[in-house]
Amino acid sequence: EAILYCDSVKLEAPGVKEHLSEAGVTVRPYDQVIPTVETHGEIKGNKVWIDKSRANYALSRVIPDRCLLDSQNAITPMKACKNANEMEGMRQAHIVDGAAMAHFISWLEDEVAVKGNTVSEVEVDLKVTACRAKQPGFLEVSFPTIAGVGSNGAITHYTAEEGDLMKYLDKENPILIDSGGQYTYGTTDVTRTWHFGKPTDVFADAYTRVLKGNIGVDSMIFPENTPGFVLDVFARKALWAAGMDYGHGTGHGVGAALNVHEGPHGITPRWTNLEVLKKGMVVSNEPGYYVDGSFGIRIENLLEISYVKEEDNMEPQNGEQDAKSPSGKKFLKFKNLTLIPIQKNFIKMSLMTKEDMDWLDAYHALVLEKIKPLLEEGSPAMAWLEKSCEPLDRSIS
Repeated sequence: EAILYCDSVKLEAPGVKEHLSEAGVTVRPYDQVIPTVETHGEIKGNKVWIDKSRANYALSRVIPDRCLLDSQNAITPMKACKNANEMEGMRQAHIVDGAAMAHFISWLEDEVAVKGNTVSEVEVDLKVTACRAKQPGFLEVSFPTIAGVGSNGAITHYTAEEGDLMKYLDKENPILIDSGGQYTYGTTDVTRTWHFGKPTDVFADAYTRVLKGNIGVDSMIFPENTPGFVLDVFARKALWAAGMDYGHGTGHGVGAALNVHEGPHGITPRWTNLEVLKKGMVVSNEPGYYVDGSFGIRIENLLEISYVKEEDNMEPQNGEQDAKSPSGKKFLKFKNLTLIPIQKNFIKMSLMTKEDMDWLDAYHALVLEKIKPLLEEGSPAMAWLEKSCEPLDRSIS
C-alpha cells in the first residue's frame, strides 16, 4: 500500500487527486506521518527506510535504531539520471529559453546602452519573466530571479524589492542576472553578468578569469566513477592564479521539469560529497567572483553528462558487452544545454588561450544555430543574437 502524507494545499491543482487515486495512492494529512511511523517502528521485524541527512529531526527521532535503514532514497539516483525523453525535454526548454533571453537582453541593452535610460532591478525581474512567459509550455520561474546591480551582485542570493537597497542599472555598473524557467518539458537556470559601459580593468580581469573557469569545467573529459569535487579545481584555477576565489560550490544537480536544485551530485570543494557523476545527469557550471560593496560576477551554464564515445551512450542490445577504452574505463564529457551568448567585448584577450577562444567561438556558433530559427528576421532580438555570436576578434591583445 502506498500512502502519501501531504498538506492538502499541495493537491489543489487540477487532476492531482485523480492521478493519485488512479495510481492507487492513499492520501493522508501530513501531521499523521510521525505517529504512523512511530507505531510502525514498535512492531517487531518492521523496518523504516529513511535518509536522515535529508529528513527532519521530528521524524527521524521516533525511529528506533533496531528498525532504521538510514540510506539514500532509492528514487534519488533515478531522478538524477534523466531518460531519453526527459533529456530531450531539457534540451527543448533551453532552446526556447535562449530565444526568450535574446528578446530580453536585446531590450535591456537598447534601454541602457543606446537610449541611456536606467532600469531598476525590479523591472529587470519583471521583464525577463515576461519574455519567458511568451514561450510555449512556460509555467513559472524556476526560482526567484536574482538581478543585482553593482554591489548587489555580490550578494549571492539577492532578490530585488522596492526600497532603499534596490539599484538602477546604468552604463557605469554591471548587473548579475541569475534566472530560470519551469516549462512543461524542462527546467532552466542561467547566470550572465552584463556591463553596457566601460568596466574597470579589475572587473574585466576577474570576468575573464571566471569565464576561463567555466570553460575549464566544460572542457573536461573524465573517467566514470569520478566524484564531482574532483572537477571543482578546474573552475578555480585561473582565479587561484591571481589570488582570487569564490565561496560557493561550482555546480548543483538540476531536475527535469522538477527542482532547480536537485541532488545527490554536484561540483563542489566539499570532498565529503562522494556521489559520482553519471551519464544522464544534469549539472550547473557556475564559477564566480565577488567583491563586497563593489560587484559580483557569475557565468552559469547547465550541462548534460554523456559518454565521450557515442556508441557508449546506446543501451547494449542482446547481451552485448559495453566497449571499454584501452585503460579499461569509459570516459564522460559535458554537453551544453544553455544557449545564451556570453558578453565578450571586454574580455582580456591576453589571458585567453587559443583553446579558450576556440571554445567560445564554437559555443556561440552553436547558440546561433539553435536559437536563430526561433527569432523573426530583422527583429532587435535577431540583430542582437547575430552580433553577440560573432567570432572573437583575435587581433585584440
